[in-house]
Amino acid sequence: TTYLRPKALARNLASVGRQTEARAIEQVVLPDHVGLGLPEGLFGRLPLYVDAVHGRYVNVLSDDDALVAENVVAQLNKFVTKHKDPPLVLVRVRKGDVEFPKGQPVRMPVEGDVDLGSYIVRQDIWRMFMWAYSVRYQGDYDHALAMHAAGITPMFLDLLWADGPAGGGRPEETL
Repeated sequence: TTYLRPKALARNLASVGRQTEARAIEQVVLPDHVGLGLPEGLFGRLPLYVDAVHGRYVNVLSDDDALVAENVVAQLNKFVTKHKDPPLVLVRVRKGDVEFPKGQPVRMPVEGDVDLGSYIVRQDIWRMFMWAYSVRYQGDYDHALAMHAAGITPMFLDLLWADGPAGGGRPEETL
């Protein structure tokens, strides 16, 4: 997802392109309409793009986030193959000095303790729970809570997946 952050988006795209298993990645860039006055915002608009996604797993990585190492996708592929394609994998994501998920990663989600980038969801499960993305800013929490309520238990891969700035979501300054 992206909104008026071309430098951050370039960093994001480069981090994905450097992956050792880059051929295994399908990247879809979606407009994040937060700040444009659209009532659906980011999360409410995600279902509009569901047919654009064809990958085995889905991870929504915001433009101001980047994959931290060139082999994180390879590590994820190894993990999901070993564990027979779990429906939901949680990884660690760092935003400034804060790391998500906060607390025990496999417990019930708590608002403010989850980050959308931590969730790597098998595509069929992601599609099944598209309705749970709400129009509010905490739509990632709503999505996580709906999966938990339906009994979708995450497996935790202790891997720092991505990082980004604290308090992201703001447009870049223009010169």
